[in-house]
Amino acid sequence: MTIQQKLDDLLRRLEELQQLHQNTSVEIIRLRKEIKLLQKEIKGYSSEPAPISKAAKIDEVPPAQIKEEKIPEVNIDFSKTKGPSLPPPLPRKKKSNPAPEKPDFTPEKAFDLEAFIGGNLINKIGILILIIGLGLFIKYAIDNGFFPPIVRLILSYLAGLSLVGIGYGLKAKYKAYSAVLFSGGMAVLYFSTYGGNAFIEPALIPRTTAFILMVVFTVVTVIAALIYDLQIIALLGLVGAYAVPILLSDGSGDYKLLFSYIAIINTGILAISVRRDWRISLYTAFLLTWPMFAFWLMMSFDSDMSSGVVWFFAITFFVIFYIALVIYHLFNKKEFTGDNFFFLILNALIFYGLGVVILNIKSMENTQGFFTLINALVHLVVSLAVYNRLEDKKLFFVASGLFCLFLTMAIGIEFEAETRVLLWLVQAALIFAIGRRFSLWIYEVISLLVLFIGISSLLGIWIEGYYEAKVHLKVISNKYFLTSALALMTFLVFGWLNKKWPAQPETPSSYILKALTPVLIFACLYLMFFHEIYHQFSQAHLNTPPGSQFNNGMLHFRTIWLINYSLVYGCILMLVNRFFIKNRTFGQIVSILSFFVIIAFLMGAFFSLSDLREAYLNPALTPEVVETSYWIWIRYVTYLLVLTTLYLIHLSLDQFDQAKEIRSFFRLFVHLVILVMLSSELTTAMRLLFSVESNSLAHNVGFSILWALYSLMMIMIGFRRRSKILRVAAIILFGITLLKVFFVDLVDISTESRILLFVAIGVLLLITSYLYQRHGHVLLGDEEEGADA
Repeated sequence: MTIQQKLDDLLRRLEELQQLHQNTSVEIIRLRKEIKLLQKEIKGYSSEPAPISKAAKIDEVPPAQIKEEKIPEVNIDFSKTKGPSLPPPLPRKKKSNPAPEKPDFTPEKAFDLEAFIGGNLINKIGILILIIGLGLFIKYAIDNGFFPPIVRLILSYLAGLSLVGIGYGLKAKYKAYSAVLFSGGMAVLYFSTYGGNAFIEPALIPRTTAFILMVVFTVVTVIAALIYDLQIIALLGLVGAYAVPILLSDGSGDYKLLFSYIAIINTGILAISVRRDWRISLYTAFLLTWPMFAFWLMMSFDSDMSSGVVWFFAITFFVIFYIALVIYHLFNKKEFTGDNFFFLILNALIFYGLGVVILNIKSMENTQGFFTLINALVHLVVSLAVYNRLEDKKLFFVASGLFCLFLTMAIGIEFEAETRVLLWLVQAALIFAIGRRFSLWIYEVISLLVLFIGISSLLGIWIEGYYEAKVHLKVISNKYFLTSALALMTFLVFGWLNKKWPAQPETPSSYILKALTPVLIFACLYLMFFHEIYHQFSQAHLNTPPGSQFNNGMLHFRTIWLINYSLVYGCILMLVNRFFIKNRTFGQIVSILSFFVIIAFLMGAFFSLSDLREAYLNPALTPEVVETSYWIWIRYVTYLLVLTTLYLIHLSLDQFDQAKEIRSFFRLFVHLVILVMLSSELTTAMRLLFSVESNSLAHNVGFSILWALYSLMMIMIGFRRRSKILRVAAIILFGITLLKVFFVDLVDISTESRILLFVAIGVLLLITSYLYQRHGHVLLGDEEEGADA
């Protein structure tokens, strides 16, 4: 119903209700007049009318005073009402009672197991047993010489022709039973012809004649299957003939004749596939042909045999099944199904695998790359041939996918590691560009797979070149760094393509590529320099005398510079994101990774800095580096980078949820890092200025005073910023300091040192107490205010 029809219907109903309302009002007036007349006739009736019940109290509204609502295109004239009688009821539309529709389905008959076995299954089993029995009888007769060869052959043909004739004669009344007999007879004719050539010496049927006869039988079987329109003829007549060589073989058969025989049968399957989608016959032929060929190849083929004939049969089987799997859908423009593509891919992989076996047996491994490339080109030609000829693009996707697969394999076989990585990544980018440009999501999936292969290979050459190889590489100008740089350019191309041609609509593969591309770009850029730093310091370590301080120092410098590089990289990314990218998720990830780099500094690089300082300050152990201050001032470069990174992380905290809570704990972490640096620098100053040995009493007392002073400073900052968590942490640090004083520092120090230590700690405790007395009103339930300094 259209909108106009709905509006007309509503207007009509409103008009009917208004008419009914007007008639009801008139009837109410008439009834009230009659009631008044009756009340006057009652004895003792007063001048005033008796009160009317609530149910009858209805305002008297003359018809002329009834207000009409303004409704478009509705014009009702109430003045034409002739009397108080109600109008006749509106006519109702009579509902027709159509005859009940017949159901569009017929109830299925219940499955009758007895009928299925007796009328369907037994005849098929019977014909197969009959064929097997005839075959065994013929073999037994041949082995025992019961009949002359010519008689045995004639009897076999008579048996086959009899089954064909009887079957065809019963076609009119018993079509299914007739088809079973007919197909069985054709199978007998097949193996009679094969046996007359292969198993009788001298051959009663020349090879040429045998081929002609089997071609004739194939043509007849194909025509009969199409006439009967029954797959059972193809299944028993053609596929059943595969059992003949197995049943009658004595191990001395000619493989050329055998595979020619199978090729003829498969050609019949191909001919049927043009007109009928009989998958069972096709798949059965497939599952019999390839295993038989593979078994012979593994067991009988050797390097002394000619490979030309073997290649001919392998290619023939591959082409027959390739065409048979797609030809019905191409000619009849039917939609392809998943099982079609499964066998299509399986056919390609089996042919390729057997081809590699042939090359290995013939010691031609160096041609595997070329063979793989030929396979890729075959599928490329198929994909291009069907692209504009089919509305259903599934075959194009599968063929092009096989092309990409074999091209990827060819690259992996034929090229060295570095070239292989680049070709795989470029291939992935090209496939991605085609898929995104023409909205082919399957291409994006393929490009994703090839991309992962290229990335895995890139990781492999990094491990092999930078970590396992003992050869010193030039800085930057080496093949591994150049490969990394070219890989980075490929990842940038991915990002550019993803931005230029956004996915419409979004698919799982497009989501993965969208998230993966920036990760690959920044990770590759980071790792290509990370590996260079690692390798150069590792080689310097290997080139110095083992066990010396300089030898160990190279390992410490490697750790420090890897941390320094990571800190610089993180700072750059945080700045780039803050001023250019402005992506919240990216900023969070970079901040978290930079935080873990600082943790790595505390757990690794910090101790390396301490070892370098000790090596520099002990010239007896390190005579070769005693005059260089590089071993000392490198620590300040690291400190500066750590503090800069902490500051940038602090600026990025607003990007996180619950930033207030995170900021509180991050502030504690910052104070921990600063305290560790100050403690290390106290050791450095005491070693340089006062020649105080590490772990000495003066050294330990200095730590206690420093920690107590830092605790006081944290308490003051906590009061100023109203940070309870900071003050609590300061009190904990103060407690640790006191425990250290009483259980470590006071054990062996002199009286003067004890006096100095107690005075210092006491003064600090008094100052702390004063601060709590003065600012005690903010101790309970306080919160932080403002941002941190």
